[in-house]
Amino acid sequence: MVMQNVQTFSAPTMHEALTKVREQLGADAVILHTRQVPAKGMFGKKVSMVEISAARGVINEIDTSTPQSPPAPTLKPTADVKAEALTPPVSPLEDQVRRLQSLVDRLSSPLPSGEIAQEVHSSIDVPPARPSEVEKYLRDIEMPDSLVRECFDVIKHECPGCDDPFSDEVMNRLSDFLMSRIRTQPLIETSTPQSTIAFVGPTGVGKTTTIAKLAVYAMEELQRPVSLASIDGYRIGAAEEIRRYAEIVGCPWLLARNPSELRRFIDRQPLNHLVFVDTPGRSPVDVDAIRDLMPYLERGMRTVLVLAANNRESAVRASLDAFRPLDYERLILTKLDETPGTGAIAGIAACSSIPLSYVCLGQDVRQDLEAADSAWLARWSLGEAARRPAEPVIVHA
Repeated sequence: MVMQNVQTFSAPTMHEALTKVREQLGADAVILHTRQVPAKGMFGKKVSMVEISAARGVINEIDTSTPQSPPAPTLKPTADVKAEALTPPVSPLEDQVRRLQSLVDRLSSPLPSGEIAQEVHSSIDVPPARPSEVEKYLRDIEMPDSLVRECFDVIKHECPGCDDPFSDEVMNRLSDFLMSRIRTQPLIETSTPQSTIAFVGPTGVGKTTTIAKLAVYAMEELQRPVSLASIDGYRIGAAEEIRRYAEIVGCPWLLARNPSELRRFIDRQPLNHLVFVDTPGRSPVDVDAIRDLMPYLERGMRTVLVLAANNRESAVRASLDAFRPLDYERLILTKLDETPGTGAIAGIAACSSIPLSYVCLGQDVRQDLEAADSAWLARWSLGEAARRPAEPVIVHA
């Protein structure tokens, strides 16, 4: 018999060591030596391991005519092996301890944190954390992720253990937090000299309809005369639309084809007039087209950015950045009635440092315009049944 591939195997028990021998060297493996060796276990505790030296036995080529003694039995059991056979099966608790010991040993080697966390869960059967009901609700109403995290932190620190998004305590704390993030400020004052306000924004947000609503509001509620002008000579029917609104409210109007024509029209208006200027919609990605509006917006003209509340957060942020060269000083939100995810409204108001002046809730020129109120908007954003004022809100200076 010739010994080949002498190898050493170690394991916590004799049974496990023998299993390794069989797996690596096969059924013809021969045990050469066994002993107990010290080792480091969980938390640095000293333990003993069983070490086995074994090899694969190979029979030499010999003359078959010569009688040979029977080959040595393979895997001859020793006293330790017999004792191992009588050892009762490993209990679930012992198995968990061994798995934890193995895991602690692995923590000392480089291992990505995500892999460690996954192995910890699989090793000690820790269930994943249940998502917060408050967080789930805020995501269901389409509140932006960044604002969801801030709201969740508020509840976690100010109301530990609260996880019912419909409870008064949670709703009040969220509402107070959103109120602090939503800035509002009037756009039109009751008595000022002539003021020219240009309305800019992406295509399709409802700038022209918003101008008509503000014209009715200024004339009927604030008793301020209004003139309308448009530089939107690109969109089919734009001139006809502004003319029709001017006739409805009974005010002068002009379709200006160049900055000089617009300036002459503004200069002809009485000193107490409000002049509202409608501009063509521009895509946030068309930076050159947005800059083409700049020659019209000069000599102290105020600029308002109009955004649709039913747009995605990425589109809103793109518009806030793209129109910044026009130096807008107020925001108006339209299409609140078309926004199924009300949390997006708070996201728009909170992601900009520019104050919000008005919100539009429909197409009715005389009814669907509201002065922005942070408390009302916070409640609306959280999905509560916000009660709209019975009478239009009059903004005072």
